[in-house]
Amino acid sequence: NNNNNNNNNNNNNNNNNNNSIAIIITITIIIIITITIIIIIITTTIITITITITVAV
Repeated sequence: NNNNNNNNNNNNNNNNNNNSIAIIITITIIIIITITIIIIIITTTIITITITITVAV
């Protein structure tokens, strides 16, 4: 009984650790995608402003 309980506890702990790692990886990916989108928006804005200034001049 004790051995079974210990094994179950170990399995539960391992599952929790795996879930935590998966969540951290997911959050990291979301952050990277968000930063990438922001960079694209900023770049697009700069290009648009540059074109506008060029056309105006």
